Amino acid sequence: MGRVGRPFETVLDMLDLPEEMPGTGRSRGPPPSRSCSSCTRPAARSRFRARDQGVATDTELRPFGEPEGCAPTPVTQLSEPDQGWTVTRDLVNCRSALDIVKDQGARRYEDAGIDVGLRACGRYSWVAEDLASVWGESAWAKSFGRPGWCVPVETRTVLTPDKDAFHVDATLDGYESGRVFSRTWNEDVPRASV
Repeated sequence: MGRVGRPFETVLDMLDLPEEMPGTGRSRGPPPSRSCSSCTRPAARSRFRARDQGVATDTELRPFGEPEGCAPTPVTQLSEPDQGWTVTRDLVNCRSALDIVKDQGARRYEDAGIDVGLRACGRYSWVAEDLASVWGESAWAKSFGRPGWCVPVETRTVLTPDKDAFHVDATLDGYESGRVFSRTWNEDVPRASV
């Protein structure tokens, strides 16, 4: 499985964990549907073992003091934030879509003299119960800048399935007075009973 597929597989394994064998911290084996994966959990530590090793128990520890913190950094909002979750349903063709916008707007952190902008957009769609029609796109734009200098970064990821695999196409572009970095990924993740 490729680099992209392993995190998905790990998450799926966690959703279908078998019972733990008593006292060992190890599972009885891989779940029936995931024959190539296993999970080892750390065994629970005994409080008696901690005391035997000279470590203080919970009752011997001193309580926490008053919480400490600092004043928030002064920030000036340079452009208005925008946020939205829009659901669209085509009742004739049974197509549904979800459009998400999370735009923090541009902000200036006065102490550092740096402007920061962040905008994330996502679009996800599907047709009725057709799992092969599921489609998702996520695009992020982040920028850091000062007068006369700006470094935006843009990402875009598209996920589409077919009966055998999930297809992930992603791009990452970085700019500083023009594009200075660009990378693309095209990965296929086998569906493995999903």
